[in-house]
Amino acid sequence: MPSPTINFHSIRPYHGSQHGGFEELVCQLAALETAHTLPFHRKGAGADAGLECYRVEADGTETGWQAKYFFEFGSNEASQLTKSFNQAIASHPQLSRFIVSLPFNLSDGRVGKRVSERDRWNRWLQARTESIAPRISAFSSSIMRGLPRPPRDRRNCSRMWANNTVPVRCIRPSGQEGQEKITQ
Repeated sequence: MPSPTINFHSIRPYHGSQHGGFEELVCQLAALETAHTLPFHRKGAGADAGLECYRVEADGTETGWQAKYFFEFGSNEASQLTKSFNQAIASHPQLSRFIVSLPFNLSDGRVGKRVSERDRWNRWLQARTESIAPRISAFSSSIMRGLPRPPRDRRNCSRMWANNTVPVRCIRPSGQEGQEKITQ
């Protein structure tokens, strides 16, 4: 049975908002990507110091995820992301990878002198990589939809966030539920 397509515009709310739902989905996918032997930390609601969650790699460095629930990447959104990035590197000196999670794919419409979302992202990325060590990656909607997963985990995560009436949970690969999972 294929996983349902997630419409990120109507993602299941969590802690009273769709923004919270998107953050939780990103954290659950990050938990599924984390080997059960590595420490994984979900930051929780409120001030997140620039990361929704992070894992400590075997060498002691950290990989962190930042979820941004907006559907365009203009200068205001780039400023929000810069603030999150600066908080993350200030609060996590061992951060070696910063993963930006977006509910859409960056457009690359090259029309006249208009700056496309892809161009703005590339400029944002260039400014960060020149100033600091962490590798930065985009984790866009098509990547989230196409991640290889053990079938049950992937299907359950997709069903949970795509359909507000399905009472299922996402499970970490170790078989243990991650922190703050929805328990409907």
